[in-house]
Amino acid sequence: MSTSYGPEEHGGSQPPPAPAYPAPPYQYWQPVPPPRRPLSRGKIALIVIAAAVPTLALCAIGWAGILAGLRASEDATTPASPTVSASPTVDVRAVPEVGACYEAMTTGLAWNDRAERDVLVDCEAPHQMETVASGSLRTRPTSPKDPQAGEVYGSCETAADQFLGQPWGTTYTFLVLSVPGLDAWGRGARWYRCDLMRAHAMGEPGGGQATTGSLRTTAEPITCLNWTVNADATGISDIVPGQCTAPHNGEFAGVVAMPGFLDRSDNEAVSDRLDELCRPVVLGFLGRNSVPSALDVWFNWPLDTRADGQLDQNVRCMIAAADLNRRFTASLKGIGSAAIPFAG
Repeated sequence: MSTSYGPEEHGGSQPPPAPAYPAPPYQYWQPVPPPRRPLSRGKIALIVIAAAVPTLALCAIGWAGILAGLRASEDATTPASPTVSASPTVDVRAVPEVGACYEAMTTGLAWNDRAERDVLVDCEAPHQMETVASGSLRTRPTSPKDPQAGEVYGSCETAADQFLGQPWGTTYTFLVLSVPGLDAWGRGARWYRCDLMRAHAMGEPGGGQATTGSLRTTAEPITCLNWTVNADATGISDIVPGQCTAPHNGEFAGVVAMPGFLDRSDNEAVSDRLDELCRPVVLGFLGRNSVPSALDVWFNWPLDTRADGQLDQNVRCMIAAADLNRRFTASLKGIGSAAIPFAG
């Protein structure tokens, strides 16, 4: 049975007006001045990630984040993932098939509102999107800021987690909600797709990297990381995948959901709350009851809420040396009370 979203339509068949979008480059994460924090709570530092422009993407993405923190269980339960039995076909009205793959131009957003233009291809051929869930709509979300878009995206996250066998935010993937364009909606398209894409970097919006085969078996987990340390060793930039068996700057520990009620303009309050959320994740990753003084807990957070149009609300938790210029020669996962594998 298909799961549908949106209130019943009341009269008429005219599609809603086309939403206006900002011109690229889109900004998902922006630099935020690090708040003042007691030294006992750990050093705060600025993270800025510049995402490279993939071949088929239409924009570059700016990121920023801040330090410290720990996972909580207060996030609302996401609705069960909707899936349907359907056949990929040229009929724009047909609900897309779960497991189908598409060549797709992307805008760098977690929102694809011209999904009927994506070209259906065999999954063994190069493609950008793989559908992990689909369903029917009674009304069309007008933009990523539409509450209905956030609701459906939440169900997409559950489907993506089930598809991958782990939270999608812990892998080099990016999740997109795809809906028909206004013209297709006017021709009877009443569906949505939940599409996974391969990403170049951690949490990169709209990675758009072409891949072959299914991400169910080819998605890469986020593990060790490399980055550039700024001149005064208080911040980092250009975060890229690293090799755990080679010298590297830090490591990804896990992902938590950004609490929706926080005032994101209050950096200190956000940092304090995310410190409470990320720290248990890092401790579980390390296999310890406390973080050694030689290490620091880091995290980044989404600048905007879903109400602002940013559908991805993952907070990614990381571990690094307290002295950012120090590197590691092996993974810190499960290190427990063993010696920290510092380089040099």
